[in-house]
Amino acid sequence: MEAESNGKVPGLIEETECKFSKTDPQIIEKIATERGIDPEKTKKMMRYNMFTMQQFADLTGMALHSIHGLARPGFAGGKVVEPKINFCYPFPDQTGIGPKFIVRDEKSEVYLKR
Repeated sequence: MEAESNGKVPGLIEETECKFSKTDPQIIEKIATERGIDPEKTKKMMRYNMFTMQQFADLTGMALHSIHGLARPGFAGGKVVEPKINFCYPFPDQTGIGPKFIVRDEKSEVYLKR
């Protein structure tokens, strides 16, 4: 997906609040079984609408550097291309940024269901 050059960072979902999110118990069981994670821990990691980078790595089995790459905009044909997963900074520090989280949306769900 090509991003517009409107001054916004591609893939950054601004003003994201941490909220509870429902998850199909079958998905929790599938991830827990495939990744060898305790189902209760899996359920707790899937509780919210965002993931820490490490949680996303644990749930998908992907390496952290691969996840960072998925959350980074790219360039193709001289144009900015949207990242494969969206991210947010819901807990700003004194610089206004804070730790990076993966947004739980249709883009990240693709990697969870693999």
